[in-house]
Amino acid sequence: MTIECGVVVALVAAAFWYGRFASLNALTPPDYHYLTPAVAVAVGKGFNAPHPIEGSPLAEFIAGRAPSVTWAEASAMDVGPPDQFHQSARYLINVVGYWWRIRGLSWAGIADVAGGLHVMAVLGSYFLLRLCVPLPLALLGALWMCTSTLQLALVPHVRDYSKGAFMYGVLPLVVMLALHQMSKRRLLTVAAAAGALIGLSLGFKMDVAIMAPLAVACIVVFRGARPWAGLADKTQAIAVLAAALAIAAGPVLYRLSSNGSNAVHVVLLGYTEAFDTNLGIAGSAYSFLPFYSDEYVVR
Repeated sequence: MTIECGVVVALVAAAFWYGRFASLNALTPPDYHYLTPAVAVAVGKGFNAPHPIEGSPLAEFIAGRAPSVTWAEASAMDVGPPDQFHQSARYLINVVGYWWRIRGLSWAGIADVAGGLHVMAVLGSYFLLRLCVPLPLALLGALWMCTSTLQLALVPHVRDYSKGAFMYGVLPLVVMLALHQMSKRRLLTVAAAAGALIGLSLGFKMDVAIMAPLAVACIVVFRGARPWAGLADKTQAIAVLAAALAIAAGPVLYRLSSNGSNAVHVVLLGYTEAFDTNLGIAGSAYSFLPFYSDEYVVR
């Protein structure tokens, strides 16, 4: 147990360092325009969109042309209501905003958030492997995840990377719900944890919603000797998972359901011509969408 705790602590430290380093040293720094309400959160003006004066230091910061901005400049800004795209990343924006309260208003501070997400991905992969293989093999797999250049290239894109991090975080819980024998109390606790983690993830990237039906399917199909065995326990586990998800995701889903939104536009992106060749789909006289672009279908 002591060795395992030491391994987990070491993985946390390594994953945070690698994730932060990758974010700070990205060859092409991401555009963080969608995080601008974090400035208002940081200075205590609530979850609102900042309206800086054109040419001001705050405007330069928001446009990504300045690495930081002073507290006084940010506090003097006017604010207005955020748009629905901001609402879809509400939890991520709040995390950045509250972290900026501690660290100061700088884009470099997002590297700490990116490092934290990388920790979740690495630990999730470790615990997932640990459910199936001995500690040394699980550690090797987690270290590969920690240092993979493919992973680290994605880390700076915190919103998009967060979906992978949360999926890795949820997967060990789903495997436990599906395959591991445990007491009813522990079963419901794991179900609640999985639901809460999926719910929280929806405030970072809505794509992680796919983990909810996956978890339900795994509970029904793989838990117990047969899909129709232990239906009472399965039903309770699914109900607890759904309740935890609804509670955790409630503040995001409530706001997305008002004032009109198109948060599920991502479904359409799978119909773009960019995927036709890989899927072996022959061209037709018409197409749904020519380009794979959020901006193309967001409205």
